[in-house]
Amino acid sequence: STSMREIAEAAGTSVSNLYKYYAGKEELFRAIVGDYALAFIRGYRGDLSHKQEEEYRRDRIQAMGRSLAAALAEAPRLFSILIRRSAGSSYAGFRDELARDLETHLRPRLAETEPEDPLPFSIARNLFESMADIAESQRDFAWTQSAVQRLLAYHMGGMAALEEPRPGGPRSK
Repeated sequence: STSMREIAEAAGTSVSNLYKYYAGKEELFRAIVGDYALAFIRGYRGDLSHKQEEEYRRDRIQAMGRSLAAALAEAPRLFSILIRRSAGSSYAGFRDELARDLETHLRPRLAETEPEDPLPFSIARNLFESMADIAESQRDFAWTQSAVQRLLAYHMGGMAALEEPRPGGPRSK
């Protein structure tokens, strides 16, 4: 866990100066990532608010990809921090919250998967881990948008594969 002293040193200020403005690490962390996290969640949930029959339409996936790429390009370091470096803060579950939202959104289409089947959540969680890789490797907006589009198409294909009947499953008869 990073100390306030380490943060102050990295910021080129004193610990007392940090405490002048922030009560502690959590308040400082919220000040840094809070607005971005809220905007990301709102945009992402907006992207998920469409009819189920539109789920795998190419234009739908492309629109979501553009939206996610824009959010990554806006603040790639903040996205990476939220996904990978928020342990011990009130944002510790950010990645899993995003994954759970996607899993919940897609679950009605995955009629054959049992509620305790970990695959939909694992695929969704992996999407956001991979987006953090993109954020950390970001070159320019065109590259980010292309990478996010390809990643989203790949992951949506993984989710679509879960709709296929399994041998011995109820839809395979």
